[in-house]
Amino acid sequence: MPGSRPRPLDGYFLEDYAPGDRLVHATPRTLTAADASLYLALTGSRNPVHCAAPLARAMGHPSAPLDDLLVFHVAFGKTVHDVSFNAVANLGYADVRFLEPVYAGDFNEVIRLFHDEKAVREAAFAAECRAVESGILALDRQLFFQTRSHYADFAEFDARMIQVTHTNHRLSPDLYAQVRQAFEAHLSPEGATFYPPQRVDVLKKPG
Repeated sequence: MPGSRPRPLDGYFLEDYAPGDRLVHATPRTLTAADASLYLALTGSRNPVHCAAPLARAMGHPSAPLDDLLVFHVAFGKTVHDVSFNAVANLGYADVRFLEPVYAGDFNEVIRLFHDEKAVREAAFAAECRAVESGILALDRQLFFQTRSHYADFAEFDARMIQVTHTNHRLSPDLYAQVRQAFEAHLSPEGATFYPPQRVDVLKKPG
């Protein structure tokens, strides 16, 4: 099944796919604020929520979200080797859904090196969707906001985020060095400040 084993050298064929397959692409791609700026400069996009951070914050976003089509182009571009390797032509897509805004962020990239919650978050979101779709709960509203995390140096980051009592991260020396290098890329004489975006879905009982 695609995503559960390395892609064959000759690619997948139609018979190899089944509904619900999830593809894990070989090369990850992190979208940054630089990508957003370059995309806006090249395309001239006029969607104000993607162009103006003050407007985006006034609408409830923690910062200007990435342009939807930038996310679309990168996400579907990454599928070419898994989906279109044996296709005569890749003519189009159907039923594409933008389920939530995508933001550029630095803090998550540092944390993800040793504490990746992607699978847990996806499972929680899937459970929430099932509860809403079945009528057990109703989505009242969604809140998007930004939090501020400041660290004077890596020692403080280490104490607050790595050497915690509730989780034994067990970082190898090599991984610990990678985390430190990633953190110190954002370090200034005043320390390192991150503004990770947050999302809260407020649910309620129907009726």
